[in-house]
Amino acid sequence: MKNTEGEKELTMFRLYAIVFFCALLAVALVAPPPSTAQEAVPILTQMITLAKQNGGGGHEARLEALTQQIEALPTPARGDRTAARLYNDKALGALKKAQYDHALQSFTTAYQLDPGDVEVVNNVGFAYLKTGNLPEATRYIEIALSMAPRRAAAWANLAEVYARSARPEEAVAAYALTWRFSKDRDTTRRYLETQATTADNPQVMQAAKQALALSLISSRAASEKVPGPSTPGVTDASFVWTKDRAPQFGDFPVRTIYRGRPAPVDFRSYPTDSHSDPEMERQIRMEITQGAKKGPNFAGHYTVVELGCGSNCQVFTIVDAITGKGCDGEGGERGAEFRLDSHLFIADPPYPSEWNAYPDHPSATLPVRYYVWANNKLKLVYAEDCTVINNKQKCGGK
Repeated sequence: MKNTEGEKELTMFRLYAIVFFCALLAVALVAPPPSTAQEAVPILTQMITLAKQNGGGGHEARLEALTQQIEALPTPARGDRTAARLYNDKALGALKKAQYDHALQSFTTAYQLDPGDVEVVNNVGFAYLKTGNLPEATRYIEIALSMAPRRAAAWANLAEVYARSARPEEAVAAYALTWRFSKDRDTTRRYLETQATTADNPQVMQAAKQALALSLISSRAASEKVPGPSTPGVTDASFVWTKDRAPQFGDFPVRTIYRGRPAPVDFRSYPTDSHSDPEMERQIRMEITQGAKKGPNFAGHYTVVELGCGSNCQVFTIVDAITGKGCDGEGGERGAEFRLDSHLFIADPPYPSEWNAYPDHPSATLPVRYYVWANNKLKLVYAEDCTVINNKQKCGGK
């Protein structure tokens, strides 16, 4: 009997040992190499300290040296990139639907499959940010920056984490580094402007406003303001596009931007449908009302509001922020791109270059459609066909 009890104890010990070993193995699979994360954090802290001083102005050489010091550190070995990107794409879909817990699960799986993919690592941090777990968000974003210290998107995420953690000076500094490492400063400035006006956290809004006031950013912005004033609206004489290439936002500039309070939505201006479901109509009205309250984001004084219509489906309606009148918009499966300072509206824009695409996915091969806003309507002026080659989307001549 004693031998039997002893064998049971030994069996249980072995079982616990196996479980403990598996737990350690799981941690090893997801934890970053010490040289990649732990050694980089003090250097990142030095960069933040320098950027606290007017965005790092006058410390460019030192910031560059610190950046190169991080880049010299070893990085994690690559894993199964293809499988990881499948989970990453799945998580991005959940993120778009504000399903943050589901997104986090898929991002974490993607990270386990390929811990050397910096985009995935940064996405894990962003998902933790969205779920409110700021310590884990910080940890993963720092891992991403230890792998790629010039990654502007990671600095932007870290800035938001700092702001939500009541660390305003570090938040402004991280936004300054976002600007410093940005490859598209026009887009970065618009991002900061959006954060400063529509973020759901007052600390984030304040940090973005202070970052925009830094001479590093404000001096450049002052030289890039759209010309004005002029009469609201647009005529063909305002356009500079020559039709020999895909249009760009700068080809259709807006000369006046409305800064006043958005007018209430005038639902009488929308067509009525006697066969529509009352509950669905109520939901749509609520979405349009909430979206319009955010203020103009397109063509000077219009607000584009996205309405969900199922998986891989969007419908965009357009509201005049001055009059409140609704206008016809467009639909798509890959979203849309538009700007406050331009009349150009791009439906189903190309995937980001780092995304994978698959020939059997219908939305990957939809054409990119370019519209110009004129006379309260979207006018189709250009289109580019898209194909998938080697799991990468190719649109037009790109």
